[in-house]
Amino acid sequence: MNSDIWEILHDGLIADIFGNIPGNVEFKIEIEYLRRIFSDDGKCIFLLLKDCSSFKVQSYEMMDTGEKESRDFIDLVKGNSEILRVDAEDEA
Repeated sequence: MNSDIWEILHDGLIADIFGNIPGNVEFKIEIEYLRRIFSDDGKCIFLLLKDCSSFKVQSYEMMDTGEKESRDFIDLVKGNSEILRVDAEDEA
C-alpha cells in the first residue's frame, strides 16, 4: 500500500467505515479543506481499499495504556478518529 494518499488526508475525520477484512473496505472521511478544491458540494471524500488483508489502528489512549493495536472498525468510528500518521506495510 502506498501511504501517500493517507498523508493527503492528514487531519481528516474518519466518519464511517464500510466493508470487511479480508476484502474491500471503504472509508468516509470528512475533510472540508481538501473538498474545497472540487467544484461539487460536499465535505467528505470516500477512499476504497481493494483486497485489503489487514488494517490496524493505534490511538493515543492505546499508547498510554500500552495496547499495541485495535482491529475493530466500530471502535475507530465511535472515537471520531482523525488521521494523524500512517505507517504502511506491503505484504509480499
